[in-house]
Amino acid sequence: MQTHERWLKIAWQEYGAAEALQKAHFPNQASYFAQQAAEKALKAYLVAHNIRLAKTHDLELLVQECKVINVRFLRLAYHAYFLSDYATAFRYPQTMYDDLFIFECHEILQHAKKIIHFVTSTLATEKI
Repeated sequence: MQTHERWLKIAWQEYGAAEALQKAHFPNQASYFAQQAAEKALKAYLVAHNIRLAKTHDLELLVQECKVINVRFLRLAYHAYFLSDYATAFRYPQTMYDDLFIFECHEILQHAKKIIHFVTSTLATEKI
């Protein structure tokens, strides 16, 4: 398995964890894993193209880096914007937001899933 495939595998696993946490009524934790899954998917694309990864959780920045390779990544800009704050929103007391509702969590997971699906299908089309 190539390195970018491992990144993508972890992205799908973290998305699965987000779904399980949502079903168990842990929306804050689910949102964190959803953001992490989207982040790892974008990083998988960059790794597949031999781009050195920056240490960042900023999905908007990662989308911009992917866009340099493939302009179609611009369609992920809104999803990235929507998800970026969830990297730290519930991880540390000083950044903690109010608890999410399940319906909000569902929306967060949908944004993450769109990013992961897009990266997965784009990599398959590019046959890297």
